Amino acid sequence: MANRASLSGSGYAGCRATDVKLLRLHPVIALCLILAGVSACYWGVLENGYVWDDRISFLDYPQLMSFEGLKNALLNPSLFFPANYYRPLTTIQLFMELRIAEREPWLLHAVSLLIHLANTALVFLLGRRLVVRFGALTGDGETSRTVPWFAAAIYGFHPALTESVSWIAARSDLTVSFFVLASLVVGMGRATRLRPVALALLFFCAGLSKESAIVLPFLFVFIDAFEMRQAHLPLKGLLRDRTPVYGALLLGGVGVIAVRYLGLGYVMTSADNPIASGSAIQHALLVGQALFAYLRAALVPFDTINPFHTIAIPVVIAQPWPWIQSVAAMCALAGFVFAWRRGALWGLMGALYVTALLPVLQIIPLPLSGNLYHERYLTLPLAFMALGVALPVARAAARASFKGSVFVWTGVACWIVLAMANVLITVPLWRTDFTLWSWVVQRNPESFIARHNLAGAYLSAGEYEKASELNRDLLRRHPGHYLPLMNLGIQAIRENRLDEAIAYMEQAIQSPYGIEKSYYVLALGNLGYAEAGRGNLDLAEMLLTEAIRIGPWMVDAVSDLSLVQRLKGNAAAADATWARALSYVPPKERSAFAAKAERRLKFFTDALRRATPSPKN
Repeated sequence: MANRASLSGSGYAGCRATDVKLLRLHPVIALCLILAGVSACYWGVLENGYVWDDRISFLDYPQLMSFEGLKNALLNPSLFFPANYYRPLTTIQLFMELRIAEREPWLLHAVSLLIHLANTALVFLLGRRLVVRFGALTGDGETSRTVPWFAAAIYGFHPALTESVSWIAARSDLTVSFFVLASLVVGMGRATRLRPVALALLFFCAGLSKESAIVLPFLFVFIDAFEMRQAHLPLKGLLRDRTPVYGALLLGGVGVIAVRYLGLGYVMTSADNPIASGSAIQHALLVGQALFAYLRAALVPFDTINPFHTIAIPVVIAQPWPWIQSVAAMCALAGFVFAWRRGALWGLMGALYVTALLPVLQIIPLPLSGNLYHERYLTLPLAFMALGVALPVARAAARASFKGSVFVWTGVACWIVLAMANVLITVPLWRTDFTLWSWVVQRNPESFIARHNLAGAYLSAGEYEKASELNRDLLRRHPGHYLPLMNLGIQAIRENRLDEAIAYMEQAIQSPYGIEKSYYVLALGNLGYAEAGRGNLDLAEMLLTEAIRIGPWMVDAVSDLSLVQRLKGNAAAADATWARALSYVPPKERSAFAAKAERRLKFFTDALRRATPSPKN
């Protein structure tokens, strides 16, 4: 018990005369200053709009604007998401915000920023828990005082988190991080009767936010195993003390599994086919490169930040760089293990960092469109890296002379200033599709997805010549790919070249690359519109009905179907379909939506008149 007591001491002994007095702020004041600085850096997100997948989810196909859409998203998630995606808590959260803000993006961005601030505060609290639980390992009193706010500053200002804060579609990463960090703070706190209940509820919420919550029990295991090793505690005694914690996690996990089974009809499936990673050596190199990339992005992120990090998959064995990166990653991993065995707390944080990364380390290769990693996946792991860096740096500064301490903290201040500048520069790049994809193409000029999305941004802006040039270049490089064919078909529709549009859409459906479901539905909807524009109402009705059956969120397809039904004389069906279309549209946008439908109705009516032979006298 003496060993446990020594490890659990507060560590708030007297402060050395050589300490930098500016660092001796009250913890609450220090945290408030950090949160204010983070808010100032990210304030620009409130001016950002919908980009990338946001447009699909909230503008083009607003499936979450109606209670019917929410019900489908919760009970028939395969209509909207890949097979293993089931995140009902995030879905409900976004639904409520969209209804309140009537699809305006500012509220969704504001909530993302608030969750990031909450996560930063949780990193601070987790740091406090660590210095209390492992006080003998954190050093003298000033080190214990400094570590929590220093870790919170690293996390809050870290440039790699701009993606999860600036991009609404990354909300699940923020939400799952909140619940996992809150679980750790509660689980490492004082034992009370309510702690198991809170833990079970937090883990349940984390699991319904994103699948990566599966790492939470393993994080607890590593923390407890570290304490057991350092304090020489018997396993039996530790398990007895922690039974309520693991029992609560088991209860929360069973709840997550039950809800997933009710919503999906299964827990996990192999329907989401992983990418082909090549031989065992190539796969190992891919994992090594992913770990190296995440380590580099955590420690030196300033020249790497952007949404795409393309890589050749399978990895080319003959190239030296994959081997160098993999060896460096394995050395870092060995360093964490060595530090762990020597009782260094930063070794534990390194182990937690890698554990939190396990779902995205390409151990099961992820279909990331040719990307090695995404920075939003660092939202949770960075909490542990921040603590792992804060511990040795704060201890080194506390042990150094006055000049040495000033030198260390000056270096820290420079890192934070660079991080803040990076955030301030990066946040506006997420403002529109054009700013986003212009930036990504500049950083990744050969990325197919980035160039396709930039072409889509030109198309949305009406810059058809630039859009056509990019799409035709993509077709030359990737003959028969459905993405540029879809863009060319949409452009042809907008320029009223319906025969060309139909040809492009049919080629996209038959693409040798295999068209994704969402694009297949979009192609059907556009074919239905084009056929109605040629006066072929029966064929148009069949295509539009099929598009809506597969993708009920296709608001334009629903609207077009109601127009076709009206032209065919089926007024009752037309009224019901039109009411369904309006349910997807916010009230303040309905007049504009109705005006758009009137223009399309006139277009279809004129086409039908031209296609109908005049009666002979």
